[in-house]
Amino acid sequence: MKYSLCDDFLNSKKIIYPLAKYLSPYLKGKTNFTPWAVEIHPTAKCNHQCIHCSYKERNSNRVEMPTEVFQKLINSLIEMKIRGVYFSGGGEPCTYPELPSAIKKLNENGIEVALVTNGTLFEKNGLNEIANHINYIAVSVPSCTKNIYEKITGRDLMEKIISLPKNIKSKWKNESPIIGARVVITNLIAEEVPHILNTLSKEVGGGV
Repeated sequence: MKYSLCDDFLNSKKIIYPLAKYLSPYLKGKTNFTPWAVEIHPTAKCNHQCIHCSYKERNSNRVEMPTEVFQKLINSLIEMKIRGVYFSGGGEPCTYPELPSAIKKLNENGIEVALVTNGTLFEKNGLNEIANHINYIAVSVPSCTKNIYEKITGRDLMEKIISLPKNIKSKWKNESPIIGARVVITNLIAEEVPHILNTLSKEVGGGV
């Protein structure tokens, strides 16, 4: 199962996979299909204050999913035999205390897990201890220049995201998840993009 996200969920032709699986039963009259993959936003809380963020108004309300609702949702997805779950959101999913146990439970029940994160709370929330249960991690990288990073996010946390891929790969080696980077290109970093790519490639040995 490991890395099948590359074939199923990260492939530009990903619509073909569920279509091929469901087309024949559909033509025979079946209509009650379960979702192929589900995206969950467990919280609107975020430890960053990115100037380009489109979720600022929602984040200010500090809304998050009640624990009992979240746990019931995870159990329901397992019962439905969902293929994959993405944790992301208008907030930072790693601020959500129940996230590590949910990832582990989903993976142990045959469901592939992906995570979109700013990376700064990944280790603090214990996620590096179960990173081998994740198939894909997309780390948001606002900048690889310290003063620009701080200007964009309002935080002095750049080194945490720069070092995260190596820390994960150092612990899990061949069991490591795929680690990618997501960069929102604004006028503040337009000229910095080559530097960002070079920095990230260097930090993970060309693996981003």
